[in-house]
Amino acid sequence: NTGSIALNAAQKYDLRMEYYENTAAAVVKLAWSSPSEPKELVPSSQLSVPIDSWLDRDIGGVGIAGRAIFTNQNITVAASGADIWDYADAFHYVYRPLIGDGEITARVASLQRTDAWAKAGVMIRETLDPDSPHAFTAITPDFGAAFQRRVTPGALSLHTMGPLVAAPYWVRLTRTGHLFTGSVSSNGAQWTTAGAETIPMHTNVFIGLALTAHNNAALATATFTNVSVAQLSFPRPLITAVQRLSGGRLQFQILNTAAGAYNVQRSPNLQSWFTISTFGGSTNPVVFTEPSGSTARRFYRVVAGP
Repeated sequence: NTGSIALNAAQKYDLRMEYYENTAAAVVKLAWSSPSEPKELVPSSQLSVPIDSWLDRDIGGVGIAGRAIFTNQNITVAASGADIWDYADAFHYVYRPLIGDGEITARVASLQRTDAWAKAGVMIRETLDPDSPHAFTAITPDFGAAFQRRVTPGALSLHTMGPLVAAPYWVRLTRTGHLFTGSVSSNGAQWTTAGAETIPMHTNVFIGLALTAHNNAALATATFTNVSVAQLSFPRPLITAVQRLSGGRLQFQILNTAAGAYNVQRSPNLQSWFTISTFGGSTNPVVFTEPSGSTARRFYRVVAGP
């Protein structure tokens, strides 16, 4: 079975694909084409998950598949996994994309003791690979709070001991540039810094909740309540490489447009602005060319748009 829908170039669309696998041999493919381009699979670089939606998956070699159940701001996670430690991790991750600086706060309401070093907490991770750089503010059953991190891909994890506390307890992780700070709290109001580290991560990362049983033959359960994510800064679009073409038209590149939708606006006087083009987010430079030339003075800006 096949189907098609008509799309406009340079416009961002919400997309949901569903399929039913009845004989263990189902295959689903997403392709695109245009009058000037042959049909090809849509590159993964042109797909992104919604900024405000949670996803979840197992990371690394887990003995038992994990899961997550979502109820408003409360999330119950089940996970096995040997540990989030050493040179690679094994755990269940509930996550969403983060672009730029941000912060995640949650209350670890409960944590099943599958091991003294079972860990539940908040994490920012560069990739979904098991050996990815990350920062992690965690609560354990027997060893209190901890701020753990991996500074470069495949490097040995680092550990800073926090207060000797147990669930229920609040955890927080903040990214400011390349500085990651973990904090803990008994009440969600007064916070104690558990540790901080400079980790050279990309602008686009993943932020969320992490749980490992520290026992690959067991399935630990943790409940997170009062989960919130704050976007502390967002990369500003940047106009660069301005050129004058034939007929008086201008052409320029737009950088830092990795998420959302953006409007190209023009003004004759820096007071009245008119949207003349809209495009979806892109990890590559976006090239804008004026549809027609002019000898009049005009100004351009790029702003986030609906």
